[in-house]
Amino acid sequence: MRRKVHTRKVKPKVIKIGVVIRATQREFNKMIASGKPCVKCGQTFPVMQCSHIHSIGAYPNLRFDPMNAFPMCGRHHFFFWHDDPGSAWPWFEQSFPGRYEYLLKAKNKLVGWTVDKVLEVRKKIKEKDLRGLLIAPEILALDKQ
Repeated sequence: MRRKVHTRKVKPKVIKIGVVIRATQREFNKMIASGKPCVKCGQTFPVMQCSHIHSIGAYPNLRFDPMNAFPMCGRHHFFFWHDDPGSAWPWFEQSFPGRYEYLLKAKNKLVGWTVDKVLEVRKKIKEKDLRGLLIAPEILALDKQ
């Protein structure tokens, strides 16, 4: 009697978007904050944080846009940026008027993140291509005219 040989079908490897986004976000945050001084106090600490101006929960389209992030020390990230937005927003608008104007326009530009788009972002992060990471470079070009 012959034995049946069961062959197992190999499923193609599925890359989950959430896994790719989380890994890419860690790389982006490190690129923005590692070894750079806090934009508020000017000090550099062994662990710096990437502070998003518009939260990635409310504006996922801006999560990898370097105009929407800057390095902050833990103290200023939590106790100034998050705990005192009444002071933080006017400070941001006055300190970074170009970024403020860019973000007012860019925050409404929709980006549908796909695995391919996030992998392209990851490539730009590795190359430190900040301009390539902007979701609305045309806004900056218009401002220069």
